[in-house]
Formats: sequence, structure tokens, C-alpha cells
Amino acid sequence: MARPRSPAQRQAARRNGARSRGPRSPEGKQRASRNALRHGLFASVHLVLPGEDPEALAALRGELATAAGGEVLARWLADRLAIALWKLFRCDRLEAALGAMPARPQRGWLEAE
Repeated sequence: MARPRSPAQRQAARRNGARSRGPRSPEGKQRASRNALRHGLFASVHLVLPGEDPEALAALRGELATAAGGEVLARWLADRLAIALWKLFRCDRLEAALGAMPARPQRGWLEAE
């Protein structure tokens, strides 16, 4: 169990926190916006992760939008479907990568390396 912080520790934490203003440059803000991004399955902004092809997502969105026709609702649903499919494809890649990983060793067992 964590012991309670002293008043001096709380005051020091407040002073340190007051100095932090976060990123200021557009590049720093872009980088900071990805801080909590892990697998991207819940992402609503960063749909394309490093290593993925943004043009492939754009092509998928375009194909489904064309198939949906001119109605606004149909095009909106087609865009949502494209994003859902994109994330499902990512799930397939993650599952394949996990399947290719070696199994965890049992507790207490150490590998030679």
C-alpha cells in the first residue's frame, strides 16, 4: 500500500506541474497526440498507424463511397464501414503476429539467453 504524500511533496508536485505547458510546436503536438496510442483499435483520429498504407485506406473509403451512391446517409455508413473493415484487417495482422510469437515460458523457468 502506498504511503500518503507529505504536504511538502504535494506542494513540490504542484510547482513542477505548473511549469509544464505541454508541446508548443505543431510537430510536438502531433507526436504528443499519439502518446496513448497502442494498437489503434479504438482510435478515432489516428486511423493509419506507422507501417500501414494511408493510400490503401483512402482507396477502401473511395470504393465503398462509390458503391454507396449519392445519398448522404449511405455515404456516411460506407465511411464507417471502411473504418471498421480497416480495423478488422489490423486485428487479423495482430492475431497473425501473436500466433507467430513463441509461447511464454513457465514461471520460474529461465531461457539460456
